[in-house]
Formats: sequence, structure tokens, C-alpha cells
Amino acid sequence: MATTTTRNNGKRNITAVESHHVPLSEDSKKWRGASSAVGAHRVVETTTRIKLEAGDSRTNDEIHGTIRFCPVMKALIDTPQFQRLRYLKQLGTSNNVFMCGNHTRFEHSIGVARLAQRVCEGISARQPSLVCSAKDILCVKLAGLLHDIGHGPFSHVFESFVQKAFPAYFKTLDTETQDIYKRFPEMPSGKWGHEKVSLNLIDAALAHLGLAIDLDNLDAPLKEIGDSGIDATTMRSYDVEDGEVLTSRDFVFIKECIWGRPIPDIEDSLGRKGFAGRVCWKYEWMYDIVANRHSGLDVDKIDYFARDSRRCFGDGRVDEVIVEESCVAWGECTDAACKLCGDSASDRPHHRKHLMVCFPTKMVKAAITFFNKRFELHSTIYFHKTTRALGHMVCDILCKADPYFRLSTSPYAGHPTPDGPGRKSPSLPISRAMMDGYAFIRLRDSIIEEIANSTQANMEEASHLAGRFLVRDLYKCIFDQGVDERDRADKQLWSMSEEEIIKSFMEFMAGYRNECNDKENTLSSIHNKLDHVIVPEDILIDKFIIHHGQKDRNPIENIRVVSDKTMKRELKVTNLCDLPVAGRPDIDHFKAQTPIEQQQKTIRVYCRTKAKCSLLGQSFRAWVIHHKAHWQILGSGIKNAAVFSQMQTPVQFRLDMPCVDADSINKDDVVELTPDK
Repeated sequence: MATTTTRNNGKRNITAVESHHVPLSEDSKKWRGASSAVGAHRVVETTTRIKLEAGDSRTNDEIHGTIRFCPVMKALIDTPQFQRLRYLKQLGTSNNVFMCGNHTRFEHSIGVARLAQRVCEGISARQPSLVCSAKDILCVKLAGLLHDIGHGPFSHVFESFVQKAFPAYFKTLDTETQDIYKRFPEMPSGKWGHEKVSLNLIDAALAHLGLAIDLDNLDAPLKEIGDSGIDATTMRSYDVEDGEVLTSRDFVFIKECIWGRPIPDIEDSLGRKGFAGRVCWKYEWMYDIVANRHSGLDVDKIDYFARDSRRCFGDGRVDEVIVEESCVAWGECTDAACKLCGDSASDRPHHRKHLMVCFPTKMVKAAITFFNKRFELHSTIYFHKTTRALGHMVCDILCKADPYFRLSTSPYAGHPTPDGPGRKSPSLPISRAMMDGYAFIRLRDSIIEEIANSTQANMEEASHLAGRFLVRDLYKCIFDQGVDERDRADKQLWSMSEEEIIKSFMEFMAGYRNECNDKENTLSSIHNKLDHVIVPEDILIDKFIIHHGQKDRNPIENIRVVSDKTMKRELKVTNLCDLPVAGRPDIDHFKAQTPIEQQQKTIRVYCRTKAKCSLLGQSFRAWVIHHKAHWQILGSGIKNAAVFSQMQTPVQFRLDMPCVDADSINKDDVVELTPDK
């Protein structure tokens, strides 16, 4: 339904009569100009505002070749919020394992923007009846560009630090150190992730350009703030003459494309549920391009699969079939709890169905390959045991530095001062950096070098560990085992938390020492010594799941396909209600290509202290054997501890560990571990 809103900024009145399309004002038409030569990104300066003009810049990319930047894209790329991505490695710590994997979030983001544009333009060209303007394509492209702007140092490692590592570490701090944090804003509530920060940094990037989203005037151009910046009426599509001006609603749409779903904060502010950027169901397929909430097959993954494979293995490329032959049709909703397509959506022509990005039937094998590639990359790169060791070291370094390391909240010289919870503090610790835009953009991968070079006395422990990181004196993986959920003992082991595993292991070692007290004095002496060698702080438990995209479900079940005949005959209908209904792939036809198990659960144990690795490794394996035997006995109904002890074959290992004093231990001694009674 069309609405009319008027914006008055003291210079002009602009009236919009479309739900999301704003005509170009007469004032901005004067500055439109003709398209200029490639590489000529031009601005015309007035006394207060910069007016963008037509003209493309371009760059060359190893995956996509030549990529062109329109003036709006170029303006956002040149903000400090986006330029920071040059200093964040796409693969976090993996470049320490794959030496060529040193590409950055900067190039990945530009690649995703290019792919988003290609998919959007391709679909609208193949199906001209779809509602997709040049401005819509620009919005989807900008969503691809800005989707990762909120990543912290070492990418997903920083999320682990904020969500898990630091809260656990904070509990171990003394009261005096904990009191330091009372002067800072509280940690963000709920599950924090880089997507949330991306939404906030979009606001910060716009503020740097002198612009802001105005939720009270969604269909007007962006609100102009401050004394300088870009003229809001020149933030528009330059791919067509008289391109439409980007409005506040358009930037809400951009945020929703990144989030993949309606944004709760915006829903609360507007007092209505559902998407606000593009309200009508006719536009909902555009939400599938950058972050596909239905199948997970989107341009973000297409780019980083190709880019990461190219850099680490030398063979990455974009699957052109997926990009060039995707289409839009009605598809059954994949979310049983979805409220967008339910009974309340009375204006929707098909109940429990969405207008979504679908694929021709012949593409099912390509989709299977795509999801298998996800599993392969996670197994070989992202969850490589050394990559994970480095990631855990980064978390430990940041935890130890956090009470004393500060990030300034002051804007760079000449930059606007934004509002936010971090404004009350001149500086913030690392764990609170996301509370302020300028503190956060100071977070880069180089923070490890900054901590290593610190001369503060209270930073000595963090600085020492950072020094170990820089010379690859790493945590060592001493146990690596997949979990078989059909095995009772494995299933019970997986159900234990990291803290419970460590506690059980330490109790086992204490019982082991007590067992030795009944033997000759030499062994008793040895194991009294061992009890002091291994401490909980030496042990790091890493539990993780690698899957094909939908955890324990086959992701192919969530894509929707259209037959080849339908692709040719029915996709070009003029009435969108008459578009065909896409179906689920027949999985039985692809059994040979699909894995039997969709996910792999793994438990790894790392030792933080190099000298104790051999001892901890053998001891932990002994504990696992003891644990499995215990649960096998319980499963068989035998509860008598004496019978349990008799059924167990003693576990043997030699004390040839470098952490044990050679003068007091005979390395030929063999120690028997028997279950606790």
C-alpha cells in the first residue's frame, strides 16, 4: 500500500509516494551528469555537502576478474569501518597452516557484492515479470558488500572469545579485578555474533558519510547529520538514468538481507512483525541471495568456498551453473515455526510457501557437491587441529590481556562522534569493544603483536603467551577422536561439558595416585609427583561439530527444484501468483552422491604446556578407556565394582615423558591403571 511521507531538512522538501521507491529530486537531477569513463569516481563539493556523480571505479579480483564500483559502493568502501577489513584475515589463524591462505575479509566482501549483483541481474533478466528495479539490485549488492563488516580480529575466533572464553575466564578473576569492569557498559545480552555488529557498523559507516537511517521517515532519503558529508539525494542507483534515491527503508532492507530474517529491534521500533525493508511478498526472494535462510546456498558461501580453496589448495572456482541458472518460484517453507507464511499472512497467494530462489533439477548434483565442499573445507581448513590450537591461543591471549588492555573510543581526527553505550568511557577493554564503533574498528589481527610488545607489568602473562604465538610455540593436540553416537560410552562422553570432562579426569588421576600408594614406595613417590604436574589449567577440551550445512539434516532436502520443462515454459508468466511450485529433490536418485551421516562430532584435547604433552596424552587416553569400560559395564547391567575391576584389563603406559625428573624415575617402570573402586 502506497504511503506518503514528507521530509524537511531546512533545504528541501521531498515527498515519496511509493512504499520503497523514491523519485530523484529536482535538486539532485541537476548534479546527475552523464556516465563518465571507467575509473573516474567524481564528486562535486559544495559548501556543506558532497554530491556523488556517475562514474565507475574498478579493480581486478583473482576469482571474479574485473569488478566495478558504483559511486555509492565506492563511498562505503572508503569508510574506515570497511577499510578495516583489509587487516582481518578471512581464514583467521589458518594462514599459519596454509601459507597462501592470507586473503582478507576486504576482498571476500567485494567478491560477495559482485556475486550478489550477478545473481540478482541474472534472475531478473530471465524472469522479467519479477519486481526487481536497479535500486533493488544495488541494495542486494550493498548487503553483500557489508555483510562481514562486523567481524572481529581472527574472524570467528573473536566470537568464541566474546561468547565463551572470556565469560568463563571472568569467573576465575579475583573480586578486585572483576570490579574493574563495573565502569564499563554491560556485555551485550543474548547470543552475540558478527552479524549484530555488522548492523551497528553500517550505521557507523553512514554516520562517517554524514548520513543516518530515520525509522520515522522510512520512505524519505537518508537523514543528513552533522555539518558535512554526502548529499543524501545523490545516494542512488547510477546504473540507469534518473536512478532512484536510496531511502532509510532501503538500508533497513540491506540490513535484513544480511540478517536473513526480520530484525527484532526494528520490529519493536516500528511496532509490526515481519520484514520492513520490502514488505510485500513479491520481493521476498531477494532475501535469499546473500544469506539464504531456507537452504544455506547463497553467494556468501559460493565466494568463500571458491576463494579459500584457491588460496589453500590452488583449485577454487565459482560454480557458474549455480550462479547463472538459479530462478524464482514458489517453494514450500523449510521452517515449521515461520510466521511469515502462516495463517496470519492472508495476502499471500500460497499458504506455507515463499517466493524463493530455486534451481533446475539438473543442478541437484552441483548442489550436493556444494554442500560436500562445505564439509571438506571445515574438516581440512577451518577445523584443522593446528588452526584450532592457534585459535584457542588467541582466546587465551585476549582473556589475559582484557583486564588491562584498552581501546580508545575517540573518533579519528575529523570524524563525527557517534552515539552509543561506549560513549561514557574514554576507552574500553577488548571484550566490550563492540559497544562502541571507534573502539571496535581499532580491533585488528595486529592486536596480538600489540600485546606481545606491551611493556606493562600486568600484561606480562599475556605478552609471554603472545610471544609464543608469534614463534609458533603452540598448544599441542594430544587427543583427537570422533564420536559415534550409536556407542553408549561415546554418547555419554559427548553429553559432558568441558568442565565436567576435566573434573572427571582429575578425579581419575587422584584415584590413580591413591592406587599407587598401596604399592612400593618408588611408584608412590612417582605418582605423588605426577599429581603436582598435571593441573586443570594445562587441559583444554575442544568439542565441535562439522556438518554439511543443516546439522543432522541433509541440506539437499531444503533446496527447491524446478523441472527443465517448467524452466522453459512457466517461469516467464506475467502474474507472479502463477509461477510454478518448486518441489523437493528426490533424494533416492542421489544416494551414491550423498553421505550416510550428515555431521561428525569430535572431541579434541590440547595441552597448554609443552613439557607435559606426553604425560597428559597417555593419561587422558587411559581415562577414556576407563570411561568407556565403565559405561559398557553399566550398559550390560553389571553394577558390582569388584566384577567391573576383574573384567578390566589393566591399561599400561611408560613414564618416558620429558616433564618427569629423570633422576627420580626409572623410565623402564611400567605403571598399571585399574578402574577406581
